[in-house]
Amino acid sequence: MKEKSASKSSSAKSASPKAVRIPKPAAASRRNAVKETSVVELPIWASLLIFAVATVIFFRAQLFGGMHFWASFMSDFNELHFPKLMFAVQHRAGGDGIPFWNPYTFGGMPYMADINTGYFYPFNLALAFTVSTAAQAVAGLELVIMLHFVVAQVAMLLLCRHLKLSSIASIIAALSYGFSSLLVCRIIIQTVLYDLAWFPLIVFFVHKSLTEKSWKDAIYAGLLFALILFSGHPQPTLYIGFFTGLLALWLLATGVRAGALKGKSIAIHLALAAVPFV
Repeated sequence: MKEKSASKSSSAKSASPKAVRIPKPAAASRRNAVKETSVVELPIWASLLIFAVATVIFFRAQLFGGMHFWASFMSDFNELHFPKLMFAVQHRAGGDGIPFWNPYTFGGMPYMADINTGYFYPFNLALAFTVSTAAQAVAGLELVIMLHFVVAQVAMLLLCRHLKLSSIASIIAALSYGFSSLLVCRIIIQTVLYDLAWFPLIVFFVHKSLTEKSWKDAIYAGLLFALILFSGHPQPTLYIGFFTGLLALWLLATGVRAGALKGKSIAIHLALAAVPFV
């Protein structure tokens, strides 16, 4: 009997499952939990304030220190754009209206027909009809240059927000682009600076028109193309056109591959892509 009871007890022990240590739910949740971080979204006015303050700090020497953009080197500012602006100002002051002919360069050459004058660029046209002295022309040109740094930042902000970036990431991208060497080194070639300032906004409208099938945004992109063409430096306009054309082809290829673009939608995509160039 003792042997039978001993065998029964041993078999019972062998049959009983091994004890498994189960962690407490609280400990397991703490170990495996993923911390969720809330992204702070800043209002648009806060972004604009940051851009304005950053621009004032960057150009503090010109705004408050009496420095000018040509103080340490010769540039297109004082050799090309300032003289051409003053010629337009004097021509307007003399009651002659639009200056068609410039008698002072190369023994005489067209003025309005020379695209490099940028006469019909809205900011240049406003200066030609508002300033009256050389000091006002210098101050006006410098303020227009500084303003385009703000334009570049706002344009990049809109593009990044359209691409679903957070407000903080968009502000960082805007500041990085706005004060990059690509723009800062073009202060002495301000016509190129003007084109680069509007570049992100053109990409914004082109991308938005193609992804949302918006004819209105395609027209806005075309108007901006006309704007930068009037700035006085056609080469960047050509490069921006190449870029937006490649962007349209890339969106077309990805849309066809994903099956989102078929038949009539492909024709609409190509038509939208062509609108800014018309």
